[in-house]
Amino acid sequence: MKGGARLTDALVRSCVPAEREYALHDSVLRGLALRVRPCGAKTWILRLRQDGRPHRITLGDPPGVTAALARQRAHALLSRSSAAPALPASSTMTLNRFVSTYLERRASSWRPSTQRTNESYLTAQILPALGARPLARIGIPEVADWFHTYSRVRPGGANRALAVLSDVFSCALAWGALPAGYPNPCLAVRRNRARARGQMLNADALARLGAVLAERAIVRPDAVAAIRLLLLTGARSGEIFGLRWSEVEADRIVLTQAKRGPRSIPLGKAAIVILNARRKRRTDSPFVFPHPIDRDRSMPIPTKTTWSVFKREAKLPPNLRLHDLRHNFASHAVLTGESLLVAGALLGHRRPTMTARYAHIADDSLAAAATRISRAIASFEHGRVERCGS
Repeated sequence: MKGGARLTDALVRSCVPAEREYALHDSVLRGLALRVRPCGAKTWILRLRQDGRPHRITLGDPPGVTAALARQRAHALLSRSSAAPALPASSTMTLNRFVSTYLERRASSWRPSTQRTNESYLTAQILPALGARPLARIGIPEVADWFHTYSRVRPGGANRALAVLSDVFSCALAWGALPAGYPNPCLAVRRNRARARGQMLNADALARLGAVLAERAIVRPDAVAAIRLLLLTGARSGEIFGLRWSEVEADRIVLTQAKRGPRSIPLGKAAIVILNARRKRRTDSPFVFPHPIDRDRSMPIPTKTTWSVFKREAKLPPNLRLHDLRHNFASHAVLTGESLLVAGALLGHRRPTMTARYAHIADDSLAAAATRISRAIASFEHGRVERCGS
């Protein structure tokens, strides 16, 4: 047996026979596989359980039966098989109806941005496809078919939407809307492999950006300072552009509402210099970087338009995102000799499996690391190369 992958016609054509028969399993729909025999013959098969016994069903041979057709046939067989759990005939609550209760009870625990995102996936993707079905009649085949269809358009969005739907089923089980022991159908569907999107700025690109920031510092001091602080801290753009003075301390930024909850951002010397300069010209706005044309000074500086102007003038890649400055910080952290643990702690990663590994890193070690990294980036930004250990 070989490992799983998303089975496509191109992948089927690339499979070569081996000394022994093997099967390549689909990473999207559990049970679907391509059987490859030593003679070179290839066959689509579906493994499932009927009446408690395992069965292997032949779906046809490529290229006559394409990957899409094989998956469609597999979905149909799974829908009719006994693999779906036995459910009471009275289970008639639709997904549409349950989601209304779900949002009323669940949304209060989400941040506003999370609520907007989750509601968007529910209303635009999940409910149009599955909303009219009884909640207790949505099984693995229905979820897999919806997920596979959406993945053709937006693989990343399909992953996010699947996570939302999985949470819906988890709450339905916890609140008694589904029979005890009902398996969450989303857990059987493998997510699409995420593509790395982050980009790193090399020395030349940082020098060009630094030159643009220096040129713009007089006419757009707020925007320039914000971009520089992003470069030197690895913080998320929203954490800096929406930064409040109440969150700024002498040597760190203390956020009460970050993406993963409260977190502290240690500041290197270059970042401290920027914030001290901002403090000297502080206005009555609660924001470190207030909106330049907001008379009440009650709005933070805009982000996208500011970055697009600087990016264009510095001749940076058109697809370079503001968030890539965070990836840039992480890359330079590793290049300057910091461990992945230190880099992760500076970036505020909050995965449960990583928290224990970060816990032993002392604050003074993080502050020293932040200083070294920001000094290296600042040297590139100003068009000079500085040894990280100097």
